[in-house]
Amino acid sequence: MEVEREALIRRSHFSETEQQIMPHQKFSSFFGDGAYVLVPQAPTFWMQGENGMTRGQTNDIYNVALMALIQDFVKSNPKIDPKRIYVGGCSNGGYMSLKLILEHPDYFAAGYISALAYNNEFITDTQVQSIKNVPIWFVHSKDDSTTKPDETVVPLYKRLKEAGAKKTSISVIMTTLLTLPDFMVEKIITILVTGLGSTRMPM
Repeated sequence: MEVEREALIRRSHFSETEQQIMPHQKFSSFFGDGAYVLVPQAPTFWMQGENGMTRGQTNDIYNVALMALIQDFVKSNPKIDPKRIYVGGCSNGGYMSLKLILEHPDYFAAGYISALAYNNEFITDTQVQSIKNVPIWFVHSKDDSTTKPDETVVPLYKRLKEAGAKKTSISVIMTTLLTLPDFMVEKIITILVTGLGSTRMPM
């Protein structure tokens, strides 16, 4: 008898946006009877390198151990469907989510990344080619002065599309919001679940 298997969602640096999206009925229904959720925490911050903070120019000190944790969690919970493992996070967590996808492009079913803190200039063309078929939804605030979109997500998104990515989506919000209006939550969920392409949502 085949056992029904469930998805695994790996989150880091849980954002206010995710707190609106994750419990939403439309999003929850995508996972049927439920899903496993893994929320690992770093002792310091995910972007820590051996000599300070990294934005991709050097390796961080956590991604190897974090991937081992995810794989061990999947192995310890046989009801998890290994073909439905999703990775996502915000800012520091967005950096780590992309790092895991770059290092293991065939492992994750999709990624959802908010306020990406991984600088585009440190991602090689070979890496872009390796992840172009991974469904990824990016969301970013245009006025973000910390994880600047023109240095992170915007050029990366363009490179992915130029490489032939068909399941990469981007939502650019014109200003930072702690709480999104209902119509934007609905739009983001639709993009995440169905992969409709890029969209700009002006405020």
